[in-house]
Amino acid sequence: MAPYFIFILYSYKATKFINKTKVEYLPHCSSCVFRYICGGGCRANAFATCGRIDGMDIYNCEIVKLTFPAFIFSRNLELTSTLWEK
Repeated sequence: MAPYFIFILYSYKATKFINKTKVEYLPHCSSCVFRYICGGGCRANAFATCGRIDGMDIYNCEIVKLTFPAFIFSRNLELTSTLWEK
């Protein structure tokens, strides 16, 4: 009986920990336009830079905010040019 209880307790703590790191609950990500694209970044990077598992992944955040709009713009131009060729 005891090992099963320990498993349930561990599962509960793990679930609480995982829920704390969802992008909807991260303070700096909850209002970001790109939150579902990057998913809040790497939790290991956030811990290394901020000292918190729910901290901000500075590297990933800057990369996504700088590159993703340019990527969408270039894909839009590419798709538009193929439509005009037809």
